[in-house]
Amino acid sequence: MAPKRSILPLVAVAGALAAASPATAAVPTTYCVGKPACSGTPEPDLQAALDAAKSDPGADRAELGAGDFLTASEYTYKATPHNPVAIVGAGADQTRLLTTQDGSVTTLTLGRGSVTDLEVVAPSTGNVADLMVALDLTGRGERLKLTGGWVNVVLGKGAKLMTSTLTGGGLDFDRPAVLVSDGDASLSDSTVDASSTGVRVSDAGILHLTRSTIVARTGVAATDGGGVEIRDSLIRGNDTHSFGIIATAGSDPAGVY
Repeated sequence: MAPKRSILPLVAVAGALAAASPATAAVPTTYCVGKPACSGTPEPDLQAALDAAKSDPGADRAELGAGDFLTASEYTYKATPHNPVAIVGAGADQTRLLTTQDGSVTTLTLGRGSVTDLEVVAPSTGNVADLMVALDLTGRGERLKLTGGWVNVVLGKGAKLMTSTLTGGGLDFDRPAVLVSDGDASLSDSTVDASSTGVRVSDAGILHLTRSTIVARTGVAATDGGGVEIRDSLIRGNDTHSFGIIATAGSDPAGVY
């Protein structure tokens, strides 16, 4: 007599024998401003789009069409590291951000994310003692025009500005076209045409300057603990009494290398 065989049913346990599907990545929300062809949520102006992006967890995108986008105050976006926004224009010759507010004003402050393919125009009216800034960047900027103001751009910790043109800034030593005073930042493949001071790096700032051209009365200045690393770049004076590179130190060392 043949021995009895027991047949046990096979049970596939979900998650044990079956391959687990990868988690679905969150899809960024797109907010559309002045761009009929944009596929996303329409917003009446850029600040409304930035406010909506800030309230929506995760990465988001604000797309702007061609034209001038004017505010009576300032455009501002500050958020956590996990909630960046990408501000995208139709091209630096087509999309402009401007403010009508005067005084010590910054047209666009981007505390987390990126801004590309547009022009940021600094406030055009104010006193000589004011700090008028086109862009305050802690993030990434690319293919930008930064125009006017006493300061074209303030580069914060970790900021990267690439393939951009900066004109009309750099009023004096304290208000250069490019100001760095906190942590590592980089400027690459860009052109700075300043009235007086092109780049100033101070305090705990370190700037990595690569493949760029600086035209100014004082091209690059490192002061009071600041440092500048220059590679494959041209520093050129704009008059007969110009200084290409200077380094001055008080209580903290400063250097250009």
